[in-house]
Amino acid sequence: MELKSNTLETKLNEYSYQLGKEVHINSLQGQTKILWNLDEEELKSPYPAYPSDKPYSWSPKGTYLVVIQSEKVDFVGGPNMKPILTIPEQRVESVQFSPCERYLMVY
Repeated sequence: MELKSNTLETKLNEYSYQLGKEVHINSLQGQTKILWNLDEEELKSPYPAYPSDKPYSWSPKGTYLVVIQSEKVDFVGGPNMKPILTIPEQRVESVQFSPCERYLMVY
């Protein structure tokens, strides 16, 4: 249950964006917040940036953020948005999940 704590939290809206070769994760506290109306303190991310060679993606239920690098694939998640699973596979182009997030295909 701890893995899905962020997705079950109704007052926490997580978002991510890619700047160059880094994926940044942040969250909005509250349902009425909007990105262009935040002060400097609210724009700071409590999560680290992750290097990525390819576009990143979220799993179907939003439990994992998939970050593809040249030598590995990281599955980031949990309350601290840390790498939960790392697959040491080179030249990965895409990761596909089943709708229930029980199975995945890396190619």
